Amino acid sequence: METLRLSALLDGLTMRAVLQEDSATPELLHAALRRSLRALAGSGQPGRAPAADG
Repeated sequence: METLRLSALLDGLTMRAVLQEDSATPELLHAALRRSLRALAGSGQPGRAPAADG
């Protein structure tokens, strides 16, 4: 399931980067990817909340 979530995330970020290149800055896309990867990493460990984006 996590593989599908990661694939969907990357597809979505790629589409946004291509279609909204003026507003989808590399920094914004990187922050979204980092936050989502933290959430994915935390979802596999019961009782552990994902780290806050900082």
